[in-house]
Amino acid sequence: MDVEVRREWSEWYGEKLGLDLDRRKALTKMVLYSTQTLMPDCSFCNRRLPRSPGASDIPIYRRCSCAGATSEWERLESKRTREIRQRSMDEWEKSVLSKAADGGKYPSSSLGADWHGVKRGPAGVAAEREVRSWLESTLSGKEKSWIYIYGPRGTGKTTLAGLIVQGAIRSATDCRYVRWSGLLHDIKAGWADKSPSNPLSELKKTKLLVIDDFGKDAGSEWVATTAFELIDSREQAGLQTVFTSNFAIHGAATRLGQDKAAAIEDRLRGRCKVVELGGESHR
Repeated sequence: MDVEVRREWSEWYGEKLGLDLDRRKALTKMVLYSTQTLMPDCSFCNRRLPRSPGASDIPIYRRCSCAGATSEWERLESKRTREIRQRSMDEWEKSVLSKAADGGKYPSSSLGADWHGVKRGPAGVAAEREVRSWLESTLSGKEKSWIYIYGPRGTGKTTLAGLIVQGAIRSATDCRYVRWSGLLHDIKAGWADKSPSNPLSELKKTKLLVIDDFGKDAGSEWVATTAFELIDSREQAGLQTVFTSNFAIHGAATRLGQDKAAAIEDRLRGRCKVVELGGESHR
């Protein structure tokens, strides 16, 4: 029986039984997905169905075993299984992202974001489409270029960075998200604590690295050297890298420090697809 017909019948029947709104909703759900039925006759072969045993204030009948009813049940069971798996995946993903956001490894502003959410006029829609296409090709192993997303503050760069991380998590791809200023801070903190570990070591090996707000901090010879070391290492290893920045490649490279600016700009221009986000800030 058509799903809408089932729904209409259950609503009518719920009113007839005098059920409140919550119980009518439960009744509708039962009609759509139950292993049994509230309809006394099979909607496929019209056979009168035996009533199921057990006390109930709502008459319930056994599901018919004819080919039509069996096929319909298998279809609904398959749909229910998919929905349960999707809910489980969504809950798991939400938990993972929340924990990552708490640890500074995922942009908290991107929690709950979805594609088609970067509405910044035609340029923003086109940029989002290009980034999504790049991500899909990257996760399938077809894309070898990096991607560099830039534009003014509040135009959706970090949202797109978060969506890239979400896509990597869904596909079980090794991925890390860092804010450029946070990375520099962590490296310096390691010096102060005399820690033997270096955050760069892990970032040089992760399969997909997302660097947010690249070039935001004032440059120095050390900052430029750090950027060059990370970029050069990942280029040599053939690992995918994402950059977001308020500046175009030339501007970001120049801000890092004059000593390595030309070499950094040359590598980024040679490796990256460039996506520009425009429009007014939506912060």
